[in-house]
Amino acid sequence: MSELRYLAAAELDRALAMPTAIDAMERVFRDTAHTITPERVFMRQPRPGMQVDAWLGAMPGGWSGHGFGAKIVSLVADNPAAGRAAIQGIAVLLDPRTGAPALITDAATLTTRRTAAMAGLATRSLAREDACRLAIVGAGALATDMVEAMLAVRPITHIAVYNRTREKAEQLADGLPGEVAVAASADSAVADADVVVLCTSSPDPVVSDAAVQAGTHVNAIGNFSPQGSELELVTVARAERWVDTVEGALAEAGEIIQAAARGLIPEGPSGLRGDLATLACAAQTQRTDPHAVTLYKSVGTALADIGAMVVAAEIAASQGLGTVLE
Repeated sequence: MSELRYLAAAELDRALAMPTAIDAMERVFRDTAHTITPERVFMRQPRPGMQVDAWLGAMPGGWSGHGFGAKIVSLVADNPAAGRAAIQGIAVLLDPRTGAPALITDAATLTTRRTAAMAGLATRSLAREDACRLAIVGAGALATDMVEAMLAVRPITHIAVYNRTREKAEQLADGLPGEVAVAASADSAVADADVVVLCTSSPDPVVSDAAVQAGTHVNAIGNFSPQGSELELVTVARAERWVDTVEGALAEAGEIIQAAARGLIPEGPSGLRGDLATLACAAQTQRTDPHAVTLYKSVGTALADIGAMVVAAEIAASQGLGTVLE
């Protein structure tokens, strides 16, 4: 890394085509012995005269020999009412040899891209090989990338979309390939699905346990609060549970924390089958029973940000993407 490059959102998407992004996640999670992800920093920022405060989050991480850096984001909850994004920020990758800035990019795009790629990596190892019916519950910022990730790893031919606001579900459905239907309820979308993606902001379960059929793989992505859960806890209890990182899940994943607190699953790491590092290092699929419900729960990690930026910087340099800054 000898120059500082800026990648706008569209340029980052080009550098991280979804199969490439999924492979990037496999690459960095396979090498966790040489990574470090300190605890995230969150800071409340008062806004005098405004109804809600702003939040700042800083997520540092490093990958030995490849790069280190941080993602810095703001959360301003009332921004959408004024036509602005609720989450904004930048991510910076530093040269591992000199410490000089090597890449600057849009944090929101980086987050959606790597989050979907992480779910793609999990689904590639956990969903049935013949999984062809996908359900997307939640039509927000993550949804399009999530569909792209699922299409990259399974032969999806049917997609059911549900969103609390039907208009948003219809807008998402209009841009998707294959046979696409807007479902009347989350349960009806999920009941016929082989692969499910939950990417809502709801702190409460959005699908019933009865809707999740045997053999389904579920990616629960939306909730990252210890008090929230997109799934009924009985579903969590009967699933084979996988997470992005064990430490992050035990600290922030409400689905795991609450199920353990109620005695439905063992407490601590023993309540989990493994994490993305386990899946990345495995030589073959980790689905051992075609009738099992598998669950991948994600709360995010700076490790994925660094892995995605390292690969994006390599591809951008080789293809001349972005803008080189003086």
